[in-house]
Amino acid sequence: GVPVVMQVYEDYQCPVCAKYSLDVEPSLVSKYVTAGQLRIEHNDIAILGSGDANDESMITAKGAYCANEQGKYWPYAHWIYSNQIGENQGDFNTERVTQIAVAAGVEEQAFSSCLASEAALTHVGETTSKALGLGINSTPTMYLGGGQIVGLKSVAELSALIDAVLAKASGAP
Repeated sequence: GVPVVMQVYEDYQCPVCAKYSLDVEPSLVSKYVTAGQLRIEHNDIAILGSGDANDESMITAKGAYCANEQGKYWPYAHWIYSNQIGENQGDFNTERVTQIAVAAGVEEQAFSSCLASEAALTHVGETTSKALGLGINSTPTMYLGGGQIVGLKSVAELSALIDAVLAKASGAP
């Protein structure tokens, strides 16, 4: 069958998103994604940042877009989340995010030029606008089977929700 889609809206400065990405999502990936039952679509947004040129949510979200261009989305996301220090502390500046991306296996020149590109900025801006349009004001927020899930849920809780949507999708009673 066609995989169920789970939309995930996250901000790389959000400590709860880090817990989800590092502790919960890998189990969902091994249980459902590899089996072809679930597709997780990440929407990396910038809502916790300062809103200026040094906006750390924006820099890290642009970085995810650029890492994805090189097929390194997951390692980048996990490395960034593993290196959180605190919100708006100045640690996720362009130089450090680039170092983290390189550690995650991203090619530096292409990453740097992408990070400075209009395309990356536009992508994050549009994704953030979409999230705000949906009324998202906390992360992580997920959408699954027409329902909204806000905040951190356990693997068991999310599995139960995914199972229910899969059962409905397959036409089971």
